[in-house]
Amino acid sequence: MTALDWAAVATYLAAMLAMSVWVGRGSLFYGPILGVFVVALHSRRATAPSAALGMASALAFEVATWQLLPSVSWLWWNVIGFVACVGVSWSAGSAAAVELRRDVVLRGNALTAFGLVAAAALVIGACVALQAVAS
Repeated sequence: MTALDWAAVATYLAAMLAMSVWVGRGSLFYGPILGVFVVALHSRRATAPSAALGMASALAFEVATWQLLPSVSWLWWNVIGFVACVGVSWSAGSAAAVELRRDVVLRGNALTAFGLVAAAALVIGACVALQAVAS
């Protein structure tokens, strides 16, 4: 192989590495963005502030997962961010709806929020288990 061939191989490998890093870090945003769209399209209770709170908390949750659980692959960050964003946005929107409408039963909203948090914990546990099996 000539020097030009080696340069082409090195350039290709560097581009693939850069793409992998870019897509991996971009995964911090893909799940929360999808979550905001799903909440906006399918929830009548979610408001703009609750969607913003959901996205911000999902980003914080994903960064914490990235830093504290390095065994969780970046491929799972999309799912984790989506579940966290939808859960927080829907719960915050439901809490705002309770403030606006006193006839809504708070107990049902609290149980739903608990169910969403439990589902998020289940997804994270499954991600960690799958990552441990794959390693």
